[in-house]
Amino acid sequence: MENDVAIDLEAMLKNAQPLFTTKSCCYKVPHKIRQLNEDAYTPTVVSIGPLHHGNSRLITMESHKQVYCQHFIQRSNASLTDLVSCVQQLEPQIRACYLEKINLTVDELVKVIFIDCCFVLELFLKDEWMINDAISSKPWMSTRVIHDLLLLENQIPFFVFDKIYNPAFASRLNGDHDLFPSFMSVAVTYFSMFNKQGLLLPSAIVHFTDLIRYFILLPSHTRLSRNPELLVLGHSASELVEAGVKFIVNKSSCMLDLEFDHVSLS
Repeated sequence: MENDVAIDLEAMLKNAQPLFTTKSCCYKVPHKIRQLNEDAYTPTVVSIGPLHHGNSRLITMESHKQVYCQHFIQRSNASLTDLVSCVQQLEPQIRACYLEKINLTVDELVKVIFIDCCFVLELFLKDEWMINDAISSKPWMSTRVIHDLLLLENQIPFFVFDKIYNPAFASRLNGDHDLFPSFMSVAVTYFSMFNKQGLLLPSAIVHFTDLIRYFILLPSHTRLSRNPELLVLGHSASELVEAGVKFIVNKSSCMLDLEFDHVSLS
């Protein structure tokens, strides 16, 4: 006699899917962190990718994204069909990059990814070629768009941009136009304000948040060694007190929230 519970369990386990894989690189900020400041992790002007798609607060920008998408297609050397096919071929890989379940059909996800990618590509190219547009002409808008593009929850895997950009400008990238920039170069230029160290193009990144992380991290040759013999420490607290420095406990709960008063550099 067959065990009904065993049969149900077998069917359940057969259809089970892993929560995430090694390919997962786009996800929402953990709730414990997010609840401290919800607005810090939520786009305010434009949604990129599926995680905030459909947010009523961001609907206004959708028509503007479509206009930019049209401009990019017109600028491209590839047909709309060819460009869309690039995203369609990558759809399973794109979906696998998101930790959260994406409640969009294959076609719906392809449309979201395609329009958002083309919007970003056109935005970056306008910036690269210093073309004045509705966003760059309004500093407050430009700043908010840049902020939104940095958010972890507002990302599309970098390889998708490359997959669209390369065939769109294949003749210029592979032909005689050697000065035509790669997408990595265009992205680094757009976010150059964060590249304070003037770092060269990274060999590989997973998305724009990862690119900013690359800019912020010190190059390996300038990082402090873990060898304690090579570390130069400052004076101890006891030595500072003996020298006349007074310490007062800060009411802040953050140990890094330091305040200095009556500091003399002489």
